[in-house]
Formats: sequence, C-alpha cells, structure tokens
Amino acid sequence: GLGWDAIIQMTPAPAGLFLNRNTLSDTASLALVATIFAPLAFRSNQNGWRQFLIRWSLPILSLPAVALTHSRSAVIALTVSLILFVGSRSTRIACLILGLCVCGGGYLIFEGYRAASALMHLNIALDTLQGLSFLGNGIGSFYPLFPKFATHIDTATIGIDHAHSDLLEILFETGAPGFVLILGFLFFCLKGPQERERLV
Repeated sequence: GLGWDAIIQMTPAPAGLFLNRNTLSDTASLALVATIFAPLAFRSNQNGWRQFLIRWSLPILSLPAVALTHSRSAVIALTVSLILFVGSRSTRIACLILGLCVCGGGYLIFEGYRAASALMHLNIALDTLQGLSFLGNGIGSFYPLFPKFATHIDTATIGIDHAHSDLLEILFETGAPGFVLILGFLFFCLKGPQERERLV
C-alpha cells in the first residue's frame, strides 16, 4: 500500500504496512544484510532447495522495498555493508566498489536527482545547528523548539518534527553529555563481543 507521503506530500511511494516509506526501506535493508551478508560470512553446510528457498525468499521480497522507495539512507546502508563485507576479503575490490559508488553518486548529484529533498534536509540541519547548546534543550524538545531557530525553513508552511539525523537530533535535545553517551554506546556495540562469562 501507499504510505502517508501520498496524502501529505502528494508523492505516491510504496510503504506497505509501515506508513512511512523510509521505515519500510530501512527495515528491508536490515533484512537484506541479515539474509545475504551474514550467511556468507558464516557459511553453512546445509544445502538443498528448501534451504535455498528459505535463504533467498526474504532478499527477493526485500529488494523492491529498497528500489521502489528511492530511500537514500537504505541504499547508503547497503552500500556500506557491501564495502565492509568485501573489504574483509579484498581491499582492492572494496576500493573499486567505493570508487564506483562515489562516481555514481556524483553523477546523480550533478543531474539534480532529488535535489529539492536534499536541499531541504540540509536547511533543516543548518537550522538545527543554530539551536545547539552544551546541555541540550531537553528530550522531546525538537518539535516545539525548532521553529524558534529556523531561518532557512518556513515553519509556518512546513511542519518539521524531526532533524532527519538521529545523531543531530540527539545532540540538539541532550547536548554534549547525551551525545558522548550515545557515541560510547555505539563504540561498545561496534567493538564486538566481549569474553564469555560462565553463568552457572
């Protein structure tokens, strides 16, 4: 089904049951990473058509969710996952893929692909930066306080409820302390599994 973009922005984009096309595409990209890259990284000895069907049915269903929604974040996430996965096996091929992606992205920017959307997100980021403070403005304060700092966005005609950047919104609401905590949490998650503990 179509999401709320078809109602609010008059741009019919598939969103399934997620209402927001970005939520659909982000979920699909996570499913693609889990069903393609993870099994390749940890090879299984199970074969047969049933295993093949189970393994590739979800990627086949997820690919249209990424392609039809034209979500930049999902495409970038999949590209980064591909580069990291290939880079663990061949740095040269990973650099080649990165170069092709940079050239392709530069061409799309030059052609003005979704330029209006990108410009609006840039203006939102600039206005959000103007409202930053060391201790933040309070959790949940972005929506009511953003119009106070908006100089690039006309909030009388456009309602902005999020910064379209989780890290930037966290920095706006919680300031440096919250930002440092979230960076520490991300570092802990990316560092990898710790030594196993015997519970019993």
